[in-house]
Amino acid sequence: MAVRLMKQCTCLLREATRLVPTVAPVGRLRLAGVACKTLTSSVSSPSSGSLTELLGKEQVFTPYPEHQEVDYLIEKATRPEELLELLGGDHSLHHNHAALILIRLSYLLSEKPKEKALLVEDARFQQLVRLVDSQ
Repeated sequence: MAVRLMKQCTCLLREATRLVPTVAPVGRLRLAGVACKTLTSSVSSPSSGSLTELLGKEQVFTPYPEHQEVDYLIEKATRPEELLELLGGDHSLHHNHAALILIRLSYLLSEKPKEKALLVEDARFQQLVRLVDSQ
């Protein structure tokens, strides 16, 4: 399943990078526009600014959010209970945190298979599965 997902993402990314300069909406994927400006301006004028100057002026699209406290808590968790507490806690979870929690839970349960039965019955685990499924 992961291999199919990676193949699909690779194909979509390849297609997107091929089409970006012609159909990119205003305000999105600004990095492609900056690179295009740099290439065309360096050909037309010798005194054009560097890429870093253009990046400083343009708002650049960043596909990955900054590493947050929740990310560290997910990585450092040593028990499934610690991960499930993040769901009900006061932490601000983003769209990918639920998937990261599920991945980490899978890893922890591979080391401690006795906890699987208890986890399946936990309401927080059911909430996590529904959350990942809805995304």
